[in-house]
Amino acid sequence: MVKFQCFIVFLFISVITVYSQKMNVEFGLKDSMDCTDIYYELYVKGVENRVVTYWSNPPQLNKNSKKYLDLICGLLSGYVCENKYIPILILIDEKGIPYCYSMIKINGKYPVLDNMRKTILDIVKRLRFVPAYQGEIPAKSFYILTARKDEQTNRWIFPESNIN
Repeated sequence: MVKFQCFIVFLFISVITVYSQKMNVEFGLKDSMDCTDIYYELYVKGVENRVVTYWSNPPQLNKNSKKYLDLICGLLSGYVCENKYIPILILIDEKGIPYCYSMIKINGKYPVLDNMRKTILDIVKRLRFVPAYQGEIPAKSFYILTARKDEQTNRWIFPESNIN
């Protein structure tokens, strides 16, 4: 009887271990192209039509990340794009490191073609942030980074590029 119970417990632990490994693989394949489902589950679901403050201190782009924003603007400078905005959703861990990032669709379409989107997201994963805090405790957070096309100069800019 004891052997049978030990076998059941071992089987249960094995199934949970295999299932959790499978979940990590699926999340890993998904994490760099579409974070909207994760964002919705963590920050939107259940709080529609309410004012919500997630952190006492929101995340901030690290000053050393400015070079990556400049690199993205340089890539976009020769790129023909109908849109004036390119929004990027970034999910940030407690250490200020992006763990999921995706471009947000505008009118059901990505603002740039897939190859440019992949290149931009490869740069976005290098960004670093001062993490958000809930009181004294670092917290997971999100950040929406938006490239804007200046209509007067026809250049792409990030407002965050003005970091001192």
